Amino acid sequence: MGFCRKKGKIVELLAILDGRVSRLFELGFIDGPLYITSEDIKTIENMEISEDEHERERGKIGKREIKKLLSRGARVLRGNTRRLAGKFTVMVKDENLKEWLEGRNLKYIDLNEISSLARPVWIPGDEVLVKVERWDKKDGIGYLPDGSKVVVKEGKNLVGRKVLCVVDSVLETPVGNTIFVSVKEGDNG
Repeated sequence: MGFCRKKGKIVELLAILDGRVSRLFELGFIDGPLYITSEDIKTIENMEISEDEHERERGKIGKREIKKLLSRGARVLRGNTRRLAGKFTVMVKDENLKEWLEGRNLKYIDLNEISSLARPVWIPGDEVLVKVERWDKKDGIGYLPDGSKVVVKEGKNLVGRKVLCVVDSVLETPVGNTIFVSVKEGDNG
């Protein structure tokens, strides 16, 4: 049923902290054995006891995600992702690790690429309803349900309103889209 079936998959540290792998596994998009390395578990345990508040919070998230994965049948492997990568497909979010895997012709699944597949495609002329949440200089800023940032041209005075807009252009990046729009004529919220 899942699109990632073959051999087992190692979930690397940043992919664990990201939180999407457990959800993809739960929904059946990923099946087969999942593995977490003992080194990544140790790193997350160390994050939990860090003096840095942000690092501790990430450690808590990581621990929660590990528990979810283990409860769904994931297993722990001794060692680290790089040493074991030749035997498994790696679920990766870490760009440096991705480049390392590519350089060695090793298999991986990039979570950012999976995420981009779920984003709608916007082209100039499309209409979109946007709630302007804040402003930057003279433009309004809003977000779509998929997390895409929307910049509303000359929308500074529309904060707090929902407005119908027309797409002017789209900036696509590996981590998300920024959609540049103009308020549709006749709609000023």
